[in-house]
Amino acid sequence: MTGLLLIQLGTPDAPTYRGLLPYLRQFLSDPRVIEVPRAIWLPLLYLRILPFRSGASAAKYRRVWDEKTGSPLLHYTKRQTELVQQHFPDAPVRFGMMIGNPPLKRVLHEMIESGVDRVVALPMFPQYSATTSASATDALFKALMGERRVPAVRVVPPYYDHPAYLDAVEAVIRDDLAKLPWEPEHFVVSFHGIPQKYAQRGDPYASHCVRT
Repeated sequence: MTGLLLIQLGTPDAPTYRGLLPYLRQFLSDPRVIEVPRAIWLPLLYLRILPFRSGASAAKYRRVWDEKTGSPLLHYTKRQTELVQQHFPDAPVRFGMMIGNPPLKRVLHEMIESGVDRVVALPMFPQYSATTSASATDALFKALMGERRVPAVRVVPPYYDHPAYLDAVEAVIRDDLAKLPWEPEHFVVSFHGIPQKYAQRGDPYASHCVRT
């Protein structure tokens, strides 16, 4: 049986200091995200960054946290999974978080236990970056290291210029335009950033963003 696994970055369980601390600890401990020697970075992370940034980040999360649905990322990832399941009614569709809940490792184990012997893994990052896409595959294969029955795995490649993705982006823009009482003269498309050194070392993320 083939299963589809959506891999998302993850979200804290709550927009609080206690919720952000473990989330940031795991995220910022990823050598794909912070390319600094561990001996230098980890003391700085634990002694200076986590004690102060956790509270500041919690305040920002509270600004977008919904009283009913909670984390926007978790809410919309659940909804995406439901909609994809509708398109593939005969295949189990699940999602797992690289950081936080539901953990990718647990979701993958449950899929294997249910009889899935072929997994199509979809990292939810249209443009490739080692900080996201590669980190997702790291988490996937690390989870598989603990399984006795390892399924065949296919990882969906970056889709930064796929017509379906571009059509979806265009549709969102046009939906928002229809709600405006005026017509903009220019559009600004914003992407997450990565350190310039990462691009100089070969990370194609910036070029993928340009292409999109």
